[in-house]
Amino acid sequence: MGVIKQGEDCVFSPVKGKYIHLKDVSDATFNSGVLGTGFAVDPKEDVIHAPVEGIISAVFPTGHAVGFTTDNGLEVLVHIGIDTVGLNGTGFEILKQQGERVQAHEPVIRFDRELIRRQGLDPMVMVVFTNGGEYNLKLMPGE
Repeated sequence: MGVIKQGEDCVFSPVKGKYIHLKDVSDATFNSGVLGTGFAVDPKEDVIHAPVEGIISAVFPTGHAVGFTTDNGLEVLVHIGIDTVGLNGTGFEILKQQGERVQAHEPVIRFDRELIRRQGLDPMVMVVFTNGGEYNLKLMPGE
């Protein structure tokens, strides 16, 4: 997994897979940068891991997205799939709750990539730094 380092925060990929530039994602909400900077991953597994150490600041009831805030204030949104909110939680299992403290790499959401594909949707995982403009983020090589 790759890592982005910001001060004392390390941000890891939440899922194994192929990195995709956020501008190449098919959803304008993400590729326009309106939500912030970040990256995407074409997932090769069905578990989202915490990309940072910190607090889970938001868990969408449908399980398709989760937000994290580090002790240094970096906000990271992990969004699973394009238009997956319409699945209304089908194919998603929430493993951690809002307000819980997590370590990087802890499993937080299990999802079914094949179910998402069968519904005609893209299971691409987006990682967005919603307040990243306030930080000096630097991409570092990772595992």
